[in-house]
Amino acid sequence: MKKLVEIIFLISIVIYAIANKDSLTNTWQLAYHKYFPCRSPIYYSIGEFDTRFGISKEHFIEDLATAEKIWEDPMGKDLFKYSSNGNLKINLIYDSRQQTTDELSNMDSSLDNSRGSYDRLTAQYNKELLAHNQKSSDFESRLANFNARKGNYERDVAMFNRQGSVSTDVKNRLNTERDYLNTESSAINQLQTELNSEIAKLNAMVADINQNANSLNAGVNQYNRISEPLSEGFNEGLYRSNSKGQEIDVYQFSDDTKLVRVLAHELGHALWLEHVDDEDAIMHRLNTSENMQATESDLEEVKTVCKIK
Repeated sequence: MKKLVEIIFLISIVIYAIANKDSLTNTWQLAYHKYFPCRSPIYYSIGEFDTRFGISKEHFIEDLATAEKIWEDPMGKDLFKYSSNGNLKINLIYDSRQQTTDELSNMDSSLDNSRGSYDRLTAQYNKELLAHNQKSSDFESRLANFNARKGNYERDVAMFNRQGSVSTDVKNRLNTERDYLNTESSAINQLQTELNSEIAKLNAMVADINQNANSLNAGVNQYNRISEPLSEGFNEGLYRSNSKGQEIDVYQFSDDTKLVRVLAHELGHALWLEHVDDEDAIMHRLNTSENMQATESDLEEVKTVCKIK
């Protein structure tokens, strides 16, 4: 009997391993690259690829090769490799961020590195930011009112359920309140979606304003003031990892330089690099520089992670 139990247990382990092969492989690869960093290349491949960016897959792969060399050449190490079935999936995802960048490039006030375009775009940004803040304030008040009424409704329902019976008038009142809450919930969710879209648009405008400010040497204080309201960090791309694997999502870029910097930044996160304070660095939290080389701050971070003296 004991032997049978052991056999069943071993069979169960084998079945589990087969059923979760991909998950176990991904977990093992993540653990290996985390605890033995830079020992072997991270293999990447192309996942979701939206053609609305107006870039070919071949050109995208070339930019990836340029981005990986930003880390590899100074270190003299082969840190990344392209493979059609690489575990690190790199996705090109078109959403409101890139849509806003495209719209801005077609506006009369599109950035042409002139003071006039900078001033016009900044004025437009301030106008839209003011409208967004008012809308956000109204949303918060509406949400607070909704939550209060929802709490009262749920308490009333619980109380009357305990009583066991309610009058027709009370039942009608509760049904009316329930219908209102359902309708209001849908409206609030829609407003939240609109606000999120506005934030993405404003952040895209911030990136373009900052790029123009850098070209004009508009001044660090003014640049910081512009970038603070909504742009909390590097939002043109996102790196994430879990048992399903590693992924890089690219959402926004205005030109080839920005795309390479976004890719290099997220590849840096795939190496477990953290953000650095140097504004010209690839791993700075904001993608405002035109620099295409790893800075000393970047290289120090790589050396620390890769345990290179």
